[in-house]
Amino acid sequence: MLGRLILKLFVILFITFLECQKFPRSNPLDLDSPQTVLGNLKGKITPVPSGSNIKLFQGNDTLYSISPLANGEFKFEYIKEGLYSIKVTAPSYIPSLIENIRVVPKKITDIGTIVLIPEQPDTTDTLRILSGRVIDSEKLSPIASASVIIDGRDTITDNNGNFIFYNLRPKVYTLKVSKEAYLEYITSVDLTKTSLNITIMMEAIAILEGTVTSTSNTPLKDVKVSINGFTTYTNSNGYYKFSGLPENTYLVKYEKQGYQTQFKEVQLKKGSVTTVNVQMAPKLSGILTGNIKDYKTNQPLPGVNVIGGDGADISGNDGNYYMEVTPGTFKVYFYKSGYYSKSHTVTVNNGQTVTLNTSLIPLDYLPPDTATISGVIKDSVTGEIINVRAYAIVIYTLDGYWVGENRDSTINGNFTLWNECLYPYRKAFVPGEYKIIIYSGDLPEPYLGYSHKFTVNSGSNFFVLKVKKGAILFAFVKNAENNQPIPNAYVSIKDGGGGSTNDQGFVKVSRIPPGFREIDIGANKFHTLITYENFTYGQELVRTFYLTPFADVLGTVKDSITGNPLNGVYVQLGSKETYTDSNGSYFFDGVEDGEFYINFSKQGYRSKAFKINVPYTGDLRIDVTLSPSGV
Repeated sequence: MLGRLILKLFVILFITFLECQKFPRSNPLDLDSPQTVLGNLKGKITPVPSGSNIKLFQGNDTLYSISPLANGEFKFEYIKEGLYSIKVTAPSYIPSLIENIRVVPKKITDIGTIVLIPEQPDTTDTLRILSGRVIDSEKLSPIASASVIIDGRDTITDNNGNFIFYNLRPKVYTLKVSKEAYLEYITSVDLTKTSLNITIMMEAIAILEGTVTSTSNTPLKDVKVSINGFTTYTNSNGYYKFSGLPENTYLVKYEKQGYQTQFKEVQLKKGSVTTVNVQMAPKLSGILTGNIKDYKTNQPLPGVNVIGGDGADISGNDGNYYMEVTPGTFKVYFYKSGYYSKSHTVTVNNGQTVTLNTSLIPLDYLPPDTATISGVIKDSVTGEIINVRAYAIVIYTLDGYWVGENRDSTINGNFTLWNECLYPYRKAFVPGEYKIIIYSGDLPEPYLGYSHKFTVNSGSNFFVLKVKKGAILFAFVKNAENNQPIPNAYVSIKDGGGGSTNDQGFVKVSRIPPGFREIDIGANKFHTLITYENFTYGQELVRTFYLTPFADVLGTVKDSITGNPLNGVYVQLGSKETYTDSNGSYFFDGVEDGEFYINFSKQGYRSKAFKINVPYTGDLRIDVTLSPSGV
């Protein structure tokens, strides 16, 4: 037995030795998210200069330092997601720096070939050379005609993305690289000790630009242009520009006073400039003006809210109002606290000024021509008389001011409304438009709430309020796997109420308005069920809904050498986490389906991480082994 164990250990060590000879390796940083940076290195004189060294940085921290293979290849393994830099040095060569290398999960980032440039003897020992290459950080393709500026000197990259500056004094410089449809790149370059060759990776962005003019092609200044929460204004030439937008489809809004608002849908792509030119037409408009007075005193009434069409104003101390409106026929509403609201229908043509004067009646005043309001409540289908308690029937002005209610319980469904804006209260109202409301809680179950607009004329007014029964749903919610009831499950009907199940998995939902409605049924650790039902007035439905439980993920973790179970292994699945028990077992209850990373780690062992697909339901068993750190 001991001999077999020693032989097995020898084989593992021998295979590991052979693997290590294939590439100079960095030590693993973290196995939670294994990734690789892969590249080649060669020089102009020899394929690989003697003494070449490659260092991997993150920020100011050196993570690894390795040498390339004879063919120039090098490899860093198990690198966390993030931004990195690589510096390559060799005797008698200008150091090469590659910044802004983005490592993403489960992908190989190939930075290509790094060309080292031999140091050139200068006539003056203090002068330096800065050379480099500008490439697209995603496509890794050269960027031509990029502007490169250092110390007041500028150049542009050639077709291969290359640039070079000679005769630079030894000091620290600020280097700025810019190119349309790319984020501007600014970095610090240290030439105090040696010349330098750098590779710059620029991130492509989407740009939206354009010009806004009038219908006569005159540039429009100060047009407000909005996209995805960002806003800019056109300059004197009508020009606008957005930079750095993510690749997507957007709705752009163009606004300017006196002009019709415009909307344009645009599709923006990385590395591209999208031009959208817009013409804005003058806004069609008319003027609505007038004076408002107190009906009782005949004095100007300030503070009245006037709303009509797309215009709005508040009357001044002189009772006057003035607003610009889009031409058309529409209702104008006049509101003020303590007064009955009023509405008028008016027609305003383009370029026309219309004068509309009116007066508002105080709520505590009754003009000579008063009205009374009474009626009866009936079932809309059967005609059955419905009785309600006192104060169940309320009356409002159309703008929402409460005016009165029934002060007595109904007898044989009959009611009379009192005006409680008057003192003492009276069964009298100002003629006009009102809304009568009975809330569902004041009606017998399963009647729906009642709301209707009435025109009240002078004298007696008798209205029949026809109330309707809503539908009732008797719902049972069960586990689809074992047919057992699910307590505390929710049943939610869109715009129709809902509730939670009891211990028997039952819930009753009443007063459901008629119509084709969505029903959502869900519970903790179960997949949500969405279904639809066409409800009708007075309908009673019995339905049983079956929910499918989430999957369970479980398994054991063992030592790869001894085969013994490992206790206390930290296991992370997405946002869930647990530890193995003394049997090496772990268990995640109720995991939603989808792709997740599962990580296993324990001190003294090499971590392991990989992606899994959790099924819709059922059990997913994942058994793993961990190798000791020294193996």
